[in-house]
Amino acid sequence: MFDQEAAFTLMGARGFRRTAASRAVLAVLQGSRGMTARAIHDRLIATGETCDIVTVHRVLRRLSAAGVAYPVPCGSSVGYRLAGPQDPVLQCVRCGVTTPLSGAVTTALAREADQAGFTVGPVVTGHCPDCRRRA
Repeated sequence: MFDQEAAFTLMGARGFRRTAASRAVLAVLQGSRGMTARAIHDRLIATGETCDIVTVHRVLRRLSAAGVAYPVPCGSSVGYRLAGPQDPVLQCVRCGVTTPLSGAVTTALAREADQAGFTVGPVVTGHCPDCRRRA
């Protein structure tokens, strides 16, 4: 998983600013297997942070766009989990289910992307078998 400095470095490279709210949300997500925006907000309030739920959602969108976090199913809701090089996944764009990717696949994908001038985050999106059947 990303530590705060690595997360902010990646976010800065993608045009996002370092904010107190980002720092607070990252601290809550550190070590979590996935938390909803509401759970993150509740934890922030419990620790004395003054951050509204809209800001938490905004920070989560930024973290996701920067490749620092990715959405995961949390019960019937969507949660977020910090990403890291050891944690590559396939994620269904329709239902949000995730499946781990092997190291060999991610190494090959990163090499191909690098040769094409792209960067690849830890989440590769597509459609899961259930969603393909329903389509």
